[in-house]
Amino acid sequence: MKFVLKIVRKIYVVIVIANLLISCKTYKPAVFFSDLAKDTVVQYYTPIASEETIKQNDILDIKVSSLSQEIDERFNVYNSSGSIPLSQTNEGYKVDEKGEIHLRHLGNVKAEGLSRSKLKKKLENELLAYMKDPIVSISFLNKKITFIGDFSNQKVYYFKEDRLSYFDAIADVGGFKEDADLKDIIVMRDSANYKIVKHLNFEKSNLINSEWYYVQPDDIVFVKSDYSKKKIEERKSNLQLTVSLIISFSTLAIIIINNFFK
Repeated sequence: MKFVLKIVRKIYVVIVIANLLISCKTYKPAVFFSDLAKDTVVQYYTPIASEETIKQNDILDIKVSSLSQEIDERFNVYNSSGSIPLSQTNEGYKVDEKGEIHLRHLGNVKAEGLSRSKLKKKLENELLAYMKDPIVSISFLNKKITFIGDFSNQKVYYFKEDRLSYFDAIADVGGFKEDADLKDIIVMRDSANYKIVKHLNFEKSNLINSEWYYVQPDDIVFVKSDYSKKKIEERKSNLQLTVSLIISFSTLAIIIINNFFK
């Protein structure tokens, strides 16, 4: 009977070791640019330097500063006919169906087809009749990206920058969830009368030298869960449960056998 006890104890030890091995992770976590060598230099994509032109239904944030604070404050209050709410904090001047915006002092001003810098110069010249040394700043309020799927925050993200990388935008929405599949991120982008669908691999460094490194207005970004990770975790949990039950029954068997043959 001692021989039987030795066999049971050996089986018990093997099962405990197996349980410890199963509890270890069997997959590598996702990492940005995992193929980059240490201390390396990567050439990155530089888009053609061009400003986006203003279109109908664009919403502009226009601020004016001059040597008169009183006039500035009156000008920088959006009037009811020239503003449209985007959220609780974002509102601005909407370009109407005629391609115009309505500004204090100046009335209707043609904006469609101009870049922000050209509209800036135009407004500064026309405001000279009302202000001393006016300085105009213009930014878009309707440029947005939609993040859906395995992001920490699924949301519509508004940005004012001309150039914004996906990594900056994703960081601002809180990054990815743990199970996000970085190898297959889907981006839908408007182009004329159709949509371009692109699959991006955020684990590969060639993205840095791609036109898809930067976001475009109205991009829709979708990231799915990496189901291989979930399957591995599910199998591991099932194995751990099975091994735990075997260990429990083996322990009980050893106790019974020891007590029976005392």
